[in-house]
Amino acid sequence: MRKKITLLGIVPLFAACFILPATSFAQTGSLDLTFDTDGKVTTSVSPFNLEDNAKSVAIQSDGKIVAVGYSLMSGVEFSTDYDFTVVRYNSDGSLDNSFDTDGKVTTDISGNFEDKANSVAIQSDGKIVVAGFSLMAGANYSFVVVRYNTDGSLDSGFDSDGIVSTDISGLNEDKAFSLAIQSDGKIVVAGNSDNAGNKDFAVVRYNSDGSLDTGFDSDGIVTTQVGSFVDLATCVVIQSDGKIVAIGQSLISGNDYDFSAVRYNTDGSLDTGFDTDGKVITSVVGINDDRAYSAALQSDGKIVVVGYTYGTGLYHYALVRYNTNGSLDTGFDSDGIATTIIGNVIDIAYAVAVQNDGRIFAAGYSYNPASSANDFALVSY
Repeated sequence: MRKKITLLGIVPLFAACFILPATSFAQTGSLDLTFDTDGKVTTSVSPFNLEDNAKSVAIQSDGKIVAVGYSLMSGVEFSTDYDFTVVRYNSDGSLDNSFDTDGKVTTDISGNFEDKANSVAIQSDGKIVVAGFSLMAGANYSFVVVRYNTDGSLDSGFDSDGIVSTDISGLNEDKAFSLAIQSDGKIVVAGNSDNAGNKDFAVVRYNSDGSLDTGFDSDGIVTTQVGSFVDLATCVVIQSDGKIVAIGQSLISGNDYDFSAVRYNTDGSLDTGFDTDGKVITSVVGINDDRAYSAALQSDGKIVVVGYTYGTGLYHYALVRYNTNGSLDTGFDSDGIATTIIGNVIDIAYAVAVQNDGRIFAAGYSYNPASSANDFALVSY
């Protein structure tokens, strides 16, 4: 098992929420040959060349590219000794040697236990904020946020050592999958929290120094039961009015997951202007397994969510667009829902971006029967 971080010059694809800045491609659909000569870069981080997974990407104001994820630090395959990984590239795809001398930083948070970064955002001052989870003391998973200085060092102005961990439930399954930075510098992190064996949406807001923001539901933490069983928040976005939208998936019954979205007011309360109770559950196709992974906000405030729908043994791209009040946008494929078959076997969308001209790009992978492997897949709507 040898996995390396891979970047493409078209658009990076990662199995976690990520939002690409609104942009346009110089030549539609073509690889950017100024990026490492062929538009593609692979980077080995693990000291044993075993496993490196990139989960999120952000673009700095100077054009440098920051990718985060996790690397296997043990020489034993299938070990759980993963560390947070941050890699910074120059705009031409080369590693940025001003970032910890070689362009790569790994951070061990819980010793020899599992530390996985899932999301990254860049502050206005250039500092890099990364969110994920760690198996603290080998017992319970907790939210973890790490902030790095522009040179790759840990920022001691963030909870004194650059690392904040938050145990939400006191139980095992508190995992962060997405983060966003508010215009005032506060950091919003979303994921799931353990609820006596079930899981709820969990949103945590931190002040810029890493402390919990007590102006957000009095303790900085909000958990929300959306369905009746398992609710997983996979992405969070901040509206221009400061309201927070978390999207993900909710288990309705059996293996029937549906897209779910929750909108919070700036104080952490549920926004009753969003489908009357702040919560929306959307079945994409009947009782299929429908899972949402990423969201983007259009300039008109409409919310675009991507993931997949599964039924009769096939997976297809699924896109849902909501109006600002949480209703499905019937101007989007007549019912607010679009599904796309690419390879007719397994097509899964993990990321979405909206261009300045309003076109929507969904990125993920498609199974290629000819090679018996998954290929990167990008679809424009």
